[in-house]
Amino acid sequence: MVVTFLRVNLLKFYSTYLRTFLVLSNQKIPSTVNLSTTFGELTVPKASKDLTTPVDQINTTDQTVIPSDPELYNRAINEGRDQLVQQRSKAAAARIIYQLLQNESRDVVLKAFIEGADITIKGSPTYYYNITRKLKRQNKSK
Repeated sequence: MVVTFLRVNLLKFYSTYLRTFLVLSNQKIPSTVNLSTTFGELTVPKASKDLTTPVDQINTTDQTVIPSDPELYNRAINEGRDQLVQQRSKAAAARIIYQLLQNESRDVVLKAFIEGADITIKGSPTYYYNITRKLKRQNKSK
């Protein structure tokens, strides 16, 4: 990453230097000199998805997550929200949700974290990992 950063900055410097030198010396700029700010295709990342599709039309979840016990799932979400209001802690709400849903699949628990503890989509796996790691340590010490 540092090497790429240095390479790009050196290319910027030399292209600016070459452009200035050719302009000052009243010479014609050769067509082989790249005067653009992008220095080849390697430094410009290509989009892997179609960026013209509106965000609301993109299906972010490929599969729907269905809990095995919907009543327990709704209870976990409600208790997580109550805990969030009382303690103002997303981690405490996530722990309550996990205690109720620990027999469910990982995806169900992550979805409950998002809905019940106001955790972001990218943050929910982190909470899941930290909670499960802490429980494993506690079970190991017993």
